[in-house]
Amino acid sequence: MAGGHDVVVAIPSYNCAHTINYVVYQAAKGLATYFPEARSLILVSDGGSTDGTREVVRAMRLPFKVDVAVEEYPGVKGKGSAIRYAFERALEEGARVVVMLDSDLRSVTPEWVKLLGEPYWGRYDLITPLYVRHKYDATITNHLAYPLTQALYGVDVRQPIGGDFGLSSSLIEELLKSPLWETEYVPRFGIDVFITNTALAKGYKVAQAELGVKVHEPKDPAAHLESMFREVAGSQFSVAVEMAASWLRVRGVRETEVLKAGRVWRGAQPVEVCPELSLKKAKSSLKELRSKAVSVIGEDFYREVLRSLESLPRGEGVKDELWAEVVYSHLLAFRSGEKKLVLSSLHACWLAKVATYLYEVADLSDEEAERVIKREAKAFLLKKKYLVDNW
Repeated sequence: MAGGHDVVVAIPSYNCAHTINYVVYQAAKGLATYFPEARSLILVSDGGSTDGTREVVRAMRLPFKVDVAVEEYPGVKGKGSAIRYAFERALEEGARVVVMLDSDLRSVTPEWVKLLGEPYWGRYDLITPLYVRHKYDATITNHLAYPLTQALYGVDVRQPIGGDFGLSSSLIEELLKSPLWETEYVPRFGIDVFITNTALAKGYKVAQAELGVKVHEPKDPAAHLESMFREVAGSQFSVAVEMAASWLRVRGVRETEVLKAGRVWRGAQPVEVCPELSLKKAKSSLKELRSKAVSVIGEDFYREVLRSLESLPRGEGVKDELWAEVVYSHLLAFRSGEKKLVLSSLHACWLAKVATYLYEVADLSDEEAERVIKREAKAFLLKKKYLVDNW
């Protein structure tokens, strides 16, 4: 592999031999089509795959003038560690931009590379994805990462944990200096919200890329979502504590530019849910964690969340304003309290909000459900004074 590359596509991987070749091929085609004069590298940052992922990449013969490397990263196993290694390697290569792509994508096209690679031209520092999503998809985004990001930093970034990003070298240098890599959240699934929230807090120029639908390998929510939630919430809260000076005076919200795509997939990938099971799990979690939740947010908040939840399915459930105050109460506690306890309590309360949402949007279209999510985000803006006054 020749040294020195202008554009690096970073693909974090672990046991994805059946999907990695498609992602690498589409990335290579995008680099050859839209960055023909650039020296380009596709770097697969692997976490010790045992299914032949690395061998598949090494065996590929691409009809494009693009370098491909697969390397095993050191340290804690997780997406964040893979990305950190790719960032460090990209700076060693002298890259002007890094495009991040998930390794299990089925809907990625060469145009994704074009749009996410925009920082190459110097106009932006971060490109975040803007996907078409089913109303039941992305519950961590919709009920935590999105509304909290918008309220804290005053910027409407709809998918701050989307996974596929484009970053300038200057932003990467800033991210690598952060002490938050030493937390237990950023090296894992907390990486995406760490990137977006840090960029917004530091005032880097951000835009969104219209990528259409994101089709990827399905994950079992019961097996993956709880740990993912804790890592995302812990990362987002950690950035908020670290960057408090940047958001305490922020009021209102501004739009971000959307980079339009040409032809993309627009039919949202269906997500199956069971509101009844969601409600049952939320109730049991809240009751099991009663003492923890009360120690974090107090008896009054706890009782109001539980009472609201028990009003379902006929009642309104957990209202947006209450949810915003509950999140802010957990963030305040996270600042000085036992972080694992805070995140356990927040997860139980989040399940209550998700159950509320599932019942509310059951008969709504995806577009109508999006208005519910936007309404919830507005409540976070309206209740931000509660957070600021108590900080």
